[in-house]
Amino acid sequence: MTQVGNGTFRLTNSGYDYLEAVRSDTVWNKTKEGASKLGGATLGMMFDLAKAYIKQEAAEKLGINL
Repeated sequence: MTQVGNGTFRLTNSGYDYLEAVRSDTVWNKTKEGASKLGGATLGMMFDLAKAYIKQEAAEKLGINL
C-alpha cells in the first residue's frame, strides 16, 4: 500500500497480485497453514507460498510439471 493523502491509501500492483494469489479458499488456507508451521512469515514469504500452492494445484489438474 502507498499513502496518497492524509489517511488515504491505495493498493499497489503487488498488493493486487497478492490478493489474486490468495483468492482461492484452498490456496489461502494452505498458505496460512504453511506460515503457521514456520512460526510466522513475512508478506513476501506468504506471497511465495501462495504462488507455490497455485503452481502445485495447476500441475495436478493439468497433469504436467511446472
